Amino acid sequence: MYPAGGYSANPESGLFPGSFDITADAATITFTNDSSFTPVISNGSANQAIGRFQLTGSTSGVSLTAASIKLNNTRSGLSNFKLWSSSNATFESGSDTQLGSKISSDPGVGASASFSSFSSSISTSGTYYFLTVDLASSTSGSVQGAIVNNASLTISSGTLSGTISNAALSSSSTTLPVELSSFNANTEDNTVVLHWTT
Repeated sequence: MYPAGGYSANPESGLFPGSFDITADAATITFTNDSSFTPVISNGSANQAIGRFQLTGSTSGVSLTAASIKLNNTRSGLSNFKLWSSSNATFESGSDTQLGSKISSDPGVGASASFSSFSSSISTSGTYYFLTVDLASSTSGSVQGAIVNNASLTISSGTLSGTISNAALSSSSTTLPVELSSFNANTEDNTVVLHWTT
């Protein structure tokens, strides 16, 4: 039984009469950043998708086994970072598959969320991967995920084609909504004075 891939025979290899060199063609994986992805998020909600990318295999039998995503910008109130695989471009926590363990605490500005100890088959028609977070009701700031380079993704039975260089996983930095906790107005010397707390 031979591994998946293409093979070349060389009867003149010199190993011994009638022998063949057999080489398997490694699958190539195409990475697509999702700089067109615009997150729609809500404070106080779990599993909010803040980034997305896609991998497509030239043949079947290849898998993503680890990923490291850099988290840019200053923010507060984010927790439980998770990586998911999906067969389509829409994130659905009820039907998509969580990969590896969640990262409970925010790694910090410019640090990476790293996921491992999983195996996700990469489809020849493309597999989508989503980064999600839980948002506290008091979340503030902004965040944007990026794949720094090819080494940020670990592929089994294949190799990444092309060069990844700080590939953004959303159309822009996701602004985390600020909510009002109180608002009032009163008059002082014929002037309306507004007071509010976010």
